[in-house]
Amino acid sequence: MERIENEIWMATWNVIYLNRAGSVRKLMEELTKYGIGIAAIREIRWPGTEIMEREDFTILCSGIMKSALGTDFVVSREYNGSIMEFKPINERICTLRIRARLFNITLVCVQYMH
Repeated sequence: MERIENEIWMATWNVIYLNRAGSVRKLMEELTKYGIGIAAIREIRWPGTEIMEREDFTILCSGIMKSALGTDFVVSREYNGSIMEFKPINERICTLRIRARLFNITLVCVQYMH
């Protein structure tokens, strides 16, 4: 599929345990394969709130120490310059504000409870 200039492909993914061996690498491979620039990821099950650099992506996490939940955004380094603000609200909600061409966009990642 041909890309349009200045186009960002976004996705959501409920990964269920991103802390298994090799799971982060597999996630990065899939995001690269589909050309995803920004992904909202749910149920990562990582403790704490942090920002990490991995391969060609930045991972912005929102979690607590003993959470079975956790949300984050995975942003391709290509779009790192567009990040204005990452706000980890709690283990179930985080927001990402990005600078776009005509206006700014706030993305919300929410882990819902069944």
